[in-house]
Amino acid sequence: MRKEIGSEFDVSINILLKDSQKYTSFYNYNLFIEEPKDIVYLSNGRTAIKFVLSHILKRQEIRKCWLPGYLCETMIQPFKELKLDYEFYNIKEGLELDTKYLSNRVKKRDLIFLTYYFGFPQSDEVLDFLYEIKSLNIVILEDITQSFLTDDIRIKRIGNYSIISIRKWFGIPEGGIAISFNDLFDKDLLRKEPFYEFVYLRLMAALLKNLYLNEIIQEKDYFRQMFKRAEELANSNIGLNIMSELSIKILNSIDFKVLINKRRENFLFLLSNINDLNKITPLYKELKEGVCPLGFPIVVPQRDLLRAFLTSNSIFCPIHWIIPSEIPSDFSYAHYLSQNILTIPCDQRYSTNDMEIIVNKVKRFSLGG
Repeated sequence: MRKEIGSEFDVSINILLKDSQKYTSFYNYNLFIEEPKDIVYLSNGRTAIKFVLSHILKRQEIRKCWLPGYLCETMIQPFKELKLDYEFYNIKEGLELDTKYLSNRVKKRDLIFLTYYFGFPQSDEVLDFLYEIKSLNIVILEDITQSFLTDDIRIKRIGNYSIISIRKWFGIPEGGIAISFNDLFDKDLLRKEPFYEFVYLRLMAALLKNLYLNEIIQEKDYFRQMFKRAEELANSNIGLNIMSELSIKILNSIDFKVLINKRRENFLFLLSNINDLNKITPLYKELKEGVCPLGFPIVVPQRDLLRAFLTSNSIFCPIHWIIPSEIPSDFSYAHYLSQNILTIPCDQRYSTNDMEIIVNKVKRFSLGG
């Protein structure tokens, strides 16, 4: 079997034949502290954001949307399409919301878009601030994409609404989830059919990647081009399509306990072996109980050189994120991090031996070899 670490998830044909009732369904899995008022399954994360925003706009005016100054450019797309006025708020070291910056600017009828980065909670100070301003007729929309598998009572219950993009966690063609803790969603906003072109293009790409990894086919440009084309489709105008039954079947077949335990195990291995390397610093110096990490982010001044070196050794590390050019220049930490961050994969696809391969390559780079 070919060895690659990172990049898009592959999908085995066996997953499609798997009994989806083997594990507890996503909805009933203990991901939330208490039952939400409503939950809707959609095509992707941006679809979920646009759906929630559209739902809110039918009920009230939004004066201004406050977006974190550290985010992926694609996350702005739903706000632009709905022609909402938005502005960015500062993010401090540790990827913590700058409460002082926001408290001086946020007003009634505003919306705050909140992100928990890499699965790690914000500080008690930030959460206390959000609890306080929530009572001032300010809507809080939480992006819990990176934290929905983290078991921490302080998160996932601050927001009026939450969204999840699930493609970053396991092999699934599509997936966005909208959650309401306030009211029932307006289902009339939805398109009653999935985004089939996007779904089947990504599914075919993932199946071909699985065949490539298992050395059944030799060519990988085909599935790479398919993944690329699928993202181009996602970047087009966002339709409020529901999730396909195929993706829901895969979602309900996931054993989340295995996923969480393996990610934590791999993260801790990387942390114990990369913590003291020359000019390579883990973004998080500990992994508290209950935290399920999205990946293992590091800060390295020679980020692009390290990334190219790891890619040449079939280790594919994403950048979370190259931030949009419209982020204010005085948000110095956001710009610094965007230029120096790299996320090492530590997900459930990989064993301790795979983590050892990564560590050896990173050590070799840090020693100049």
